[in-house]
Amino acid sequence: NPFIIGAYHVRGVARQNLGNNKGAIEDYNKALEYMPEDKIFLLNKAIAQAEEKQYTQADSTYAKLIELHPNYYNAYMSRSQYRVQNSDTLGALADVERAIEIDKYTSYAYAQRAMLSFMIGKDKETSIADMDKAIKIDPAILSYYINRAVMRYHINDLRGSMADYNHVVEKEPSNTLALYNRALLRMQV
Repeated sequence: NPFIIGAYHVRGVARQNLGNNKGAIEDYNKALEYMPEDKIFLLNKAIAQAEEKQYTQADSTYAKLIELHPNYYNAYMSRSQYRVQNSDTLGALADVERAIEIDKYTSYAYAQRAMLSFMIGKDKETSIADMDKAIKIDPAILSYYINRAVMRYHINDLRGSMADYNHVVEKEPSNTLALYNRALLRMQV
Protein backbone atom coordinates (compact mmCIF):
# COMPACT_ATOMS: atom_id res chain seq x y z
CA ASN A 1 0.00 0.00 0.00
CA PRO A 2 1.87 3.12 -1.19
CA PHE A 3 -0.26 5.35 1.04
CA ILE A 4 1.22 4.02 4.27
CA ILE A 5 3.78 6.79 4.58
CA GLY A 6 5.41 5.32 7.68
CA ALA A 7 6.68 2.42 5.57
CA TYR A 8 8.82 4.82 3.53
CA HIS A 9 10.24 6.22 6.73
CA VAL A 10 11.11 2.83 8.19
CA ARG A 11 12.66 1.58 4.95
CA GLY A 12 14.48 4.88 4.43
CA VAL A 13 16.04 4.70 7.88
CA ALA A 14 16.93 1.03 7.36
CA ARG A 15 18.57 1.82 4.03
CA GLN A 16 20.44 4.75 5.56
CA ASN A 17 21.73 2.57 8.38
CA LEU A 18 22.94 0.05 5.82
CA GLY A 19 24.80 2.77 3.90
CA ASN A 20 22.33 2.85 1.02
CA ASN A 21 21.82 6.60 1.10
CA LYS A 22 20.55 6.79 -2.50
CA GLY A 23 17.79 4.32 -1.69
CA ALA A 24 16.99 6.22 1.50
CA ILE A 25 16.73 9.50 -0.43
CA GLU A 26 14.31 7.81 -2.86
CA ASP A 27 12.13 6.70 0.06
CA TYR A 28 12.19 10.14 1.67
CA ASN A 29 11.32 11.79 -1.66
CA LYS A 30 8.37 9.44 -2.10
CA ALA A 31 7.14 10.15 1.42
CA LEU A 32 7.58 13.89 0.86
CA GLU A 33 5.24 13.66 -2.14
CA TYR A 34 2.47 12.85 0.36
CA MET A 35 3.75 14.91 3.29
CA PRO A 36 5.90 17.72 1.80
CA GLU A 37 6.40 19.57 5.08
CA ASP A 38 7.25 16.63 7.34
CA LYS A 39 10.29 17.64 9.39
CA ILE A 40 11.53 14.11 10.06
CA PHE A 41 11.56 13.18 6.37
CA LEU A 42 13.28 16.45 5.48
CA LEU A 43 15.87 16.04 8.22
CA ASN A 44 16.67 12.44 7.31
CA LYS A 45 16.83 13.35 3.61
CA ALA A 46 19.30 16.18 4.31
CA ILE A 47 21.49 13.85 6.37
CA ALA A 48 21.43 11.18 3.64
CA GLN A 49 22.26 13.79 0.99
CA ALA A 50 25.20 15.01 3.05
CA GLU A 51 26.46 11.46 3.53
CA GLU A 52 26.13 10.95 -0.22
CA LYS A 53 28.20 14.15 -0.73
CA GLN A 54 25.28 15.85 -2.47
CA TYR A 55 26.15 19.12 -0.77
CA THR A 56 24.07 21.47 -2.92
CA GLN A 57 20.99 19.31 -2.40
CA ALA A 58 21.69 18.95 1.33
CA ASP A 59 22.01 22.73 1.67
CA SER A 60 18.70 23.14 -0.11
CA THR A 61 16.95 20.53 2.02
CA TYR A 62 18.28 22.04 5.26
CA ALA A 63 17.18 25.51 4.10
CA LYS A 64 13.68 24.24 3.30
CA LEU A 65 13.47 22.38 6.62
CA ILE A 66 14.43 25.47 8.61
CA GLU A 67 12.14 27.69 6.55
CA LEU A 68 9.19 25.39 7.27
CA HIS A 69 10.15 24.65 10.88
CA PRO A 70 12.17 27.62 12.23
CA ASN A 71 11.95 26.38 15.83
CA TYR A 72 13.03 22.78 15.19
CA TYR A 73 16.05 22.25 17.45
CA ASN A 74 17.26 19.10 15.67
CA ALA A 75 17.42 20.88 12.30
CA TYR A 76 19.97 23.36 13.62
CA MET A 77 22.02 20.75 15.47
CA SER A 78 22.10 18.47 12.44
CA ARG A 79 23.04 21.29 10.09
CA SER A 80 25.72 22.32 12.56
CA GLN A 81 27.29 18.86 12.31
CA TYR A 82 27.04 19.03 8.53
CA ARG A 83 28.73 22.42 8.51
CA VAL A 84 31.56 21.22 10.76
CA GLN A 85 32.22 18.37 8.33
CA ASN A 86 32.43 20.96 5.54
CA SER A 87 34.81 23.23 7.49
CA ASP A 88 32.21 25.96 8.06
CA THR A 89 32.80 26.39 11.79
CA LEU A 90 31.30 29.88 11.93
CA GLY A 91 28.08 28.66 10.28
CA ALA A 92 28.06 25.66 12.62
CA LEU A 93 28.48 27.96 15.61
CA ALA A 94 25.57 30.14 14.44
CA ASP A 95 23.36 27.05 14.15
CA VAL A 96 24.29 25.87 17.64
CA GLU A 97 23.56 29.30 19.08
CA ARG A 98 20.13 29.24 17.43
CA ALA A 99 19.51 25.76 18.86
CA ILE A 100 20.35 27.07 22.34
CA GLU A 101 17.87 29.93 21.85
CA ILE A 102 15.21 27.33 21.06
CA ASP A 103 16.07 24.94 23.92
CA LYS A 104 18.24 26.14 26.79
CA TYR A 105 17.98 22.82 28.61
CA THR A 106 19.70 20.43 26.22
CA SER A 107 23.28 19.72 27.15
CA TYR A 108 24.56 18.71 23.73
CA ALA A 109 24.17 22.20 22.24
CA TYR A 110 26.29 23.73 25.01
CA ALA A 111 28.93 21.02 24.59
CA GLN A 112 28.97 21.55 20.84
CA ARG A 113 29.27 25.33 21.22
CA ALA A 114 32.09 24.85 23.70
CA MET A 115 34.00 22.64 21.28
CA LEU A 116 33.41 24.94 18.30
CA SER A 117 34.41 28.05 20.24
CA PHE A 118 37.50 26.28 21.48
CA MET A 119 38.40 25.12 17.95
CA ILE A 120 38.14 28.57 16.40
CA GLY A 121 40.16 30.14 19.20
CA LYS A 122 37.52 32.13 21.02
CA ASP A 123 37.97 32.87 24.70
CA LYS A 124 38.81 29.54 26.30
CA GLU A 125 37.13 30.52 29.57
CA THR A 126 33.85 30.95 27.67
CA SER A 127 34.28 27.49 26.14
CA ILE A 128 34.82 26.01 29.59
CA ALA A 129 31.75 27.86 30.92
CA ASP A 130 29.67 26.27 28.16
CA MET A 131 31.05 22.84 28.99
CA ASP A 132 30.22 23.52 32.66
CA LYS A 133 26.60 24.20 31.60
CA ALA A 134 26.50 20.97 29.62
CA ILE A 135 27.79 19.04 32.64
CA LYS A 136 25.32 20.75 34.96
CA ILE A 137 22.42 19.76 32.68
CA ASP A 138 23.63 16.21 32.07
CA PRO A 139 26.39 15.14 34.49
CA ALA A 140 26.23 11.50 33.38
CA ILE A 141 27.87 12.16 30.00
CA LEU A 142 31.52 11.43 30.71
CA SER A 143 32.83 12.74 27.39
CA TYR A 144 31.94 16.24 28.57
CA TYR A 145 34.42 15.86 31.44
CA ILE A 146 37.15 14.65 29.09
CA ASN A 147 36.57 17.60 26.76
CA ARG A 148 36.59 20.03 29.68
CA ALA A 149 39.82 18.43 30.95
CA VAL A 150 41.48 19.15 27.60
CA MET A 151 40.21 22.74 27.68
CA ARG A 152 41.41 23.21 31.24
CA TYR A 153 44.80 21.84 30.27
CA HIS A 154 45.11 24.52 27.58
CA ILE A 155 44.55 27.30 30.11
CA ASN A 156 47.09 25.67 32.42
CA ASP A 157 44.47 24.54 34.96
CA LEU A 158 46.22 21.24 35.57
CA ARG A 159 44.39 20.52 38.83
CA GLY A 160 41.02 21.02 37.17
CA SER A 161 42.09 18.86 34.26
CA MET A 162 43.25 16.10 36.60
CA ALA A 163 40.01 16.32 38.59
CA ASP A 164 37.98 15.77 35.41
CA TYR A 165 40.07 12.76 34.37
CA ASN A 166 39.81 11.33 37.90
CA HIS A 167 36.03 11.75 37.82
CA VAL A 168 35.77 9.84 34.54
CA VAL A 169 38.04 7.02 35.75
CA GLU A 170 36.07 6.80 39.00
CA LYS A 171 32.80 6.43 37.08
CA GLU A 172 34.20 4.25 34.29
CA PRO A 173 37.48 2.57 35.33
CA SER A 174 38.12 1.13 31.87
CA ASN A 175 37.83 4.43 29.99
CA THR A 176 41.07 4.26 28.02
CA LEU A 177 40.98 7.88 26.84
CA ALA A 178 40.71 9.21 30.39
CA LEU A 179 43.34 6.76 31.66
CA TYR A 180 45.76 7.64 28.88
CA ASN A 181 45.33 11.40 29.18
CA ARG A 182 45.55 11.25 32.95
CA ALA A 183 48.79 9.27 32.67
CA LEU A 184 50.21 11.87 30.28
CA LEU A 185 49.20 14.66 32.64
CA ARG A 186 50.73 12.84 35.63
CA MET A 187 53.94 12.31 33.69
CA GLN A 188 54.08 16.04 32.86
CA VAL A 189 53.37 17.12 36.43
